[in-house]
Amino acid sequence: MPAEASRAVFLSYASQDAEAARRICETLRAEGVEVWFDADGGLEHGDEWDAKIRRQIKDCVLFIPLISANTQAREEGYFRLEWDLAAERARTIASGVPFILPVVIDDTREPDALVPDRFRMVQWTRLPGGVVPPEVKARYLKLWSHRIGAAKQSEFGSTRPLAGKDGESTPSPIQAPGRRRIPAAAWIFAAVTLTALAGFVALRPTSPAKAASQPSTPEKSAPQPKPSPALSPARELVEKARVLYEPWDLATKDELMMADQFLKRATEFDPTDGEVWAHQALVSCAFVAMSVTPDDRRAEMRLQAERAFKLAPDSDTARFARAFAIRLEGKPGAREESISILRDVVARNPENRLMLRVLGYPLTSSDETREEGLALLRRAAALPGGDAVAEFNIGQSYMYGGRNPREALAAYDRSLKLAPRAHRTHSSKIELLLRWGGDLPAARQALREVPEAALREDRVIGIATRVLLANGEPGEALRLLGSAYPYLSAAFFTGPTPYLKGLAHRQANRPSAAATEWKVALKEIQRRLDATPTARIELALKAATLAQLGRHDEASETLKLYEELVPERSRNDQRVLIVKTLLGRIPEVVAAMDAGLLRSQSQRTYMAYFILFDPELAPLRAHPAYAALAEKARAVYADVQLK
Repeated sequence: MPAEASRAVFLSYASQDAEAARRICETLRAEGVEVWFDADGGLEHGDEWDAKIRRQIKDCVLFIPLISANTQAREEGYFRLEWDLAAERARTIASGVPFILPVVIDDTREPDALVPDRFRMVQWTRLPGGVVPPEVKARYLKLWSHRIGAAKQSEFGSTRPLAGKDGESTPSPIQAPGRRRIPAAAWIFAAVTLTALAGFVALRPTSPAKAASQPSTPEKSAPQPKPSPALSPARELVEKARVLYEPWDLATKDELMMADQFLKRATEFDPTDGEVWAHQALVSCAFVAMSVTPDDRRAEMRLQAERAFKLAPDSDTARFARAFAIRLEGKPGAREESISILRDVVARNPENRLMLRVLGYPLTSSDETREEGLALLRRAAALPGGDAVAEFNIGQSYMYGGRNPREALAAYDRSLKLAPRAHRTHSSKIELLLRWGGDLPAARQALREVPEAALREDRVIGIATRVLLANGEPGEALRLLGSAYPYLSAAFFTGPTPYLKGLAHRQANRPSAAATEWKVALKEIQRRLDATPTARIELALKAATLAQLGRHDEASETLKLYEELVPERSRNDQRVLIVKTLLGRIPEVVAAMDAGLLRSQSQRTYMAYFILFDPELAPLRAHPAYAALAEKARAVYADVQLK
């Protein structure tokens, strides 16, 4: 039977792809997802059928277009009207709220696909033949559950829920009369999600000192528990957001963006609720801390945190958000002020994993407080059920600065055992194997172990592209980049995805395709520079892209402007050396790299990693001076033992 439009997933496909569409439909329906699958719609009168299609697209919660060689071959078809209707509706849906989920069922390339421009603004998924792997199935189920409102309030390990302001009680969402029944599978998935997150002790909305001051009542005279107070509309949205973003270290880019939209709506419902503003500030902190978006959220983050603190000064959530925002803002004295606030908050919440981590990790960056920071992280990791993020933070502390790469690798492995889909941990482990071990085969093997869901995240895509191109696999790199966002934001690469695609095409000896991708990248870079003419990342990328296209004079002028804007100590940073390499200034590059190989252990390994594995240095590797330079780089790893 056709699903109800307001709760359905709409599958749109060319008739030749009906079997693949049926596989996807049956897989999702088996999990309780309601799917509108138009297998027999043509039996109705044409006008009625058209009206039904339009109504379903207008009301459905998710729209999945199937893209294939069959859709490529058909420049006309009813499915194209469906795609246009969905793209038009998407314009009215808030940015970051998932609606269109393009699926490629064969080897059709994203850049070549004949699709509405709106489709290119979202993440694509590859499901060859319509076979849906478990991780993708779980992702779709989660998105659908949230879009229909299946994920309801939960305490997430808190001692009490976020109470509604009116204090009134209502029946539970499952028992409420007149409420539409949610499929059992959706509730099961929501319960599993909430149970997993419950291990990460939630932030209490007010100081526990108040609760401690209440006298205890003997068990025999204890009153019957009252129903939990109803959540206000704003607090309901907070709970939905928390399912997605706590803990943000494990959240995907899609989940963070959706949580952000929930919280923006929550602040519109009730702009006077300090708890709501505190969670909005924490999501903004997550954007900044994880660099998941190129947009500068720092000013917005601090304003949100200050508003939360002003509205709810006794709330540990608000104080925690304020301390985190202060630290990320990075002004003089920010670290000390933040740590002072966090120590006070942690003292009252000694088993709150999130607070322990946010205080512990920055302490590990200083010789004076490193052991204190590691002790806090180990305390979080020792809590019942373990803590994958705390283990990850321990690994980060050991890796950066080269304190103990072997211990870092062990910590990453413990983290991945607890959270196999943690994309940040996978990317850091691969970086460790390359940067500290110089071990390309081990890095490639680690990449094979990354779950499909994690391969869609910017951090993983950035380092994976480097591994694949260093390993001579441009085809695999292009396949991976085909499902990436148009603009990546990662520690290993921040910029337009077409720039990396150009590198892969160049390695595959397709110069025309490479030039086409670089021209697309240049347009996006220039668009951003038009808004911010002195943006350093974009200036450096513009210089590199112009050089890749052979426009050396323009590249030199852009490089000159970039060097004027950066501190003198950064005049020979990685991006400058890449541009100089592309411009043929090899002696300067070799001299700078030689000097880098003579610095501290951490700087030496980073330079060796850059020399041996960076895909943008292809022109340098063809130069006679490279052989001796590479030999010196490999010698750096002789004393580093990771196993």
